[in-house]
Amino acid sequence: MKNLHEQVPAETPKISTSQWSYPARVILAVMFVFTLLALFIFISPIGRDLAAALLFAFVFDIPIRFIVRRTSLKYRWSALIVYILLYIVLALLLLIGWRFLVNYLQGMITNLSHAASAFLTKLQGTAGGSASSTLSIAGIGCEWFLYSNAGKFVHERVYTTSG
Repeated sequence: MKNLHEQVPAETPKISTSQWSYPARVILAVMFVFTLLALFIFISPIGRDLAAALLFAFVFDIPIRFIVRRTSLKYRWSALIVYILLYIVLALLLLIGWRFLVNYLQGMITNLSHAASAFLTKLQGTAGGSASSTLSIAGIGCEWFLYSNAGKFVHERVYTTSG
């Protein structure tokens, strides 16, 4: 009977491969992990939220640890203080800044309304004008041409190339 606890040296491998150095393996492993993380963040919608949460956690960790070092508070209480201060600042910004936001949105709505009325005026002018008038509307990478033939509008899309 054989002794099962006897240690026998392993055979030498029959196929020899070149071994990568330890720093090269670490660098490639880190690049692989970052590539997977980037794919996860940019492809998945929840990945962006998780990346933002991770960023906020790292950013808010600095003042939390500062409070822990300077006072005798535990980490959880200093984190609670930092997040409560953050919520207070955001609430104050919301209460103070809503007027500016409303004014900005009202100005934008007014500008859009003026542009739409000018556009409709131009369309009505072309409909009542000559038998074949053209209105060109520029877009990104294309132009729309509106033709009026006896009160009936026909549109055509022409793609433009930049030289």
